[in-house]
Amino acid sequence: MSWAVQAEVPSLSLPNWVAIMSGVTPEVHGLLGNRAPPEALFSSLTGVARELEIENVLIGTSWFVDLFRSQVTPLSGDGSCSASWEEFEALGPDAANNDLKREQALMMAINGTARLVVAQLSAINSAGHLHGVSYSESAPYGRAIEHKARALRGVMALSD
Repeated sequence: MSWAVQAEVPSLSLPNWVAIMSGVTPEVHGLLGNRAPPEALFSSLTGVARELEIENVLIGTSWFVDLFRSQVTPLSGDGSCSASWEEFEALGPDAANNDLKREQALMMAINGTARLVVAQLSAINSAGHLHGVSYSESAPYGRAIEHKARALRGVMALSD
C-alpha cells in the first residue's frame, strides 16, 4: 500500500489539518492562516463518522482536536476526558516527550472500541521549526522522521 499526502498552500498547520479532515483545499474551506477558528462548521471525516455512528477518536494538540471536539468520542467514555487528554504543546523542547504521550493515547485508542482513529504526532513539525529541515538521520528533523516512521510501522502492523 502506498500513501501520499501533499501540503496545500498556504503550508501552515491549521489550513492543512482542516484540508485533511474535510477533504477540501484551503481556498474552499476558507481557513488560510494559523488563527484557531471556532469548531469547524463544515463536513469532516469525524463528523461523517459520527453521523454513521462510527466511534472515532482524535489525538493531538488542543489546536487540532478543538477543530472537531464535539465530533469525537472521549477516551474515558464519560465525556470528561477528550482524546486530547492533556495540554500537549506541539512546539518547544518537550515536543518529543509529548508525542510519546500521544503515541500511548494512540495505542489505547487502537486497542479500544474506536473504528476510526486519527492522530496528530507533531515532533517532526516541532523539530523543523526549532532546528530547520535536514533529512540527515543525525539531525533532529531526520531523527524525528525516523522515530515517527518506526512508531507508525508498529501501528500499521497492529491494524493488519
